Amino acid sequence: MAFGNLAGTTTSISKFLLDAFDGVLGSEGESPQARRASFISANMLAGLIGVVCWPVYWILFGPTDFLVTCAFLFLWAPLFIGLAVQLGWSLEDGQAASAFSLCGFVTAIALLTGGVASPAVPWLLLVPLEAALAGRRPALVRGAGLSIFAFLLLAFLSLAGWLPASRLPEGLAGTISAASVFAALVVAMLALRAFQRKAEQDRAQLVDHSAFLRSTTSASADLLTRHAVDGSVLFSSQSATKLLGMSPSSLHGLSPAMFVHIQDLKPLELGFERTLSQGPQTIDVRLRRRDGSYVAVEMKTVALRGEIVASSRDVSDRNARIADLVIARDRAEQSSEARTRFLASVAHELRTPLNAIIGFSDMMHNEVFGPVG
Repeated sequence: MAFGNLAGTTTSISKFLLDAFDGVLGSEGESPQARRASFISANMLAGLIGVVCWPVYWILFGPTDFLVTCAFLFLWAPLFIGLAVQLGWSLEDGQAASAFSLCGFVTAIALLTGGVASPAVPWLLLVPLEAALAGRRPALVRGAGLSIFAFLLLAFLSLAGWLPASRLPEGLAGTISAASVFAALVVAMLALRAFQRKAEQDRAQLVDHSAFLRSTTSASADLLTRHAVDGSVLFSSQSATKLLGMSPSSLHGLSPAMFVHIQDLKPLELGFERTLSQGPQTIDVRLRRRDGSYVAVEMKTVALRGEIVASSRDVSDRNARIADLVIARDRAEQSSEARTRFLASVAHELRTPLNAIIGFSDMMHNEVFGPVG
């Protein structure tokens, strides 16, 4: 049992380290779960390294001052960011928080090592890259804003002479600067590799999505069309062949006047205008077939990026059933009216002799002309 527990622990640690290296090297898996696991492991590993560095610093240099403490706090932040993402934060929020912690750590190190002349300043360029991994423009803008603000703060403090003396050894300043720039370039290349992988995955998803949409439109019995603002056809699905007897390509570029019944043009134009201004609409129109006949369709429209997407369904059978029901209703109403007239006539014919009989009976009952008998 103990050996099994040890093997399970070793496997968990190995998986954690592999996920962390994947996150650091920008080689996360394609699935969202794999990317999330790599991000969590990489940040928790970075945070744990920061925690280990704290007692080492105490042993080598003694107690920390305010700036060093701030630097360590930002160095520990990835540990808590990884835990937050594991507990429910979205990956995008975690990446934005990671960019903020990186900016804070680099700024604190630059304050300790010469301000704008610090070898840590090039790392500010990595903050927008870290934020951009979130895949959202606001995150990139915030990351760039953080970098610019940090650089301007360092420049202002340097010009004002309010920075503490650099803690870099004079003899190693050049070597440390070169190593810092080299390390920043390596990290930038890894970040670009992560961007490349993300772009490849997004491209593959788009290809799959496009193939799915093509198969869906081809299999749909409804006619799917995309229209410009003026109503001209930009795209038509394969259903045009079955519904209108026309190839999809023959519809491209046609204005509604070329294939819509003249009496339905105005309702169609109003429907398109309302789609763009008010939202989805349902329009009943008649489309002309290749042989010159017309087919009644129910067109549902939605606006998409300044264009109109329409789904037209053949409702000829429905309209025929409705017409049959209307005829049946009219016949039932006519039958009811005829029955009512018949009953009225019978009642009228019976009322006249019955009135005489009732009157004569009342006279006999009341002995108007004397005793009966």
